[in-house]
Amino acid sequence: MRECPADILEIIQSELNGGQLFDQIGNQVETPFERALVNESLTYLAIIESGIPNLVPDQMIPIDHLELPNPNTARKRD
Repeated sequence: MRECPADILEIIQSELNGGQLFDQIGNQVETPFERALVNESLTYLAIIESGIPNLVPDQMIPIDHLELPNPNTARKRD
């Protein structure tokens, strides 16, 4: 897992603000967060709370249904 890029985090925060973000077992995510980890295939998100990533499987957030930019094809900044 790696730090979630800002552009992807922005999309996920929009889902949270709209009440459309749920964890693996269907609980709505209601608490805003500033940092998260994503897996390489961009299918799951782990929220970082107080500097510690929450890696509890049931509390991971599936994000594979969202239309996310592919960070592997994005142009790198110099």
